[in-house]
Amino acid sequence: MTEVTPTTSYRDAAVTLWGDAGAYAHDAYQRWLPLFPELPSELPIVIGITAYGHCVGLTRSAWEHGPRITIASNHFKHGRYAVDDTMVHEMTHAWLYLTGQEGKHDSEAWYAAIRRLSPVVLGHEIDVRRGSQRRSVRLQGCRRDQPRTQRAGSRA
Repeated sequence: MTEVTPTTSYRDAAVTLWGDAGAYAHDAYQRWLPLFPELPSELPIVIGITAYGHCVGLTRSAWEHGPRITIASNHFKHGRYAVDDTMVHEMTHAWLYLTGQEGKHDSEAWYAAIRRLSPVVLGHEIDVRRGSQRRSVRLQGCRRDQPRTQRAGSRA
């Protein structure tokens, strides 16, 4: 099989397909990428209908080319911070997959990742463990149009 060299970036393709939403999703990925050094500089990010009807984001890891993140198209109406929130969540799944760890929400690897990310993403530590209600670095009880605390470059 001959390897094909892409003629465009995933970001450029997303902008062509989804305009500003495509650009924002890929820019959000770039903003949060320093927290996930093992992730590639780009991943395919799709904007569209997600499975199960209630998902705002989904990461598929079984795709032959590596992980692919999907953000629900109707999620963008909640504002850019909601998209950032979902992007960090989905990037955590992709990072766990690419580092050979279990990416399910109830795995010890997931909880360890959330504990590692919480000081930078939320501005404080959270001590999540298996069996607790808290399973992510998502901002709880906060309006979705409010910024995250992230300090890595203060770009959020």
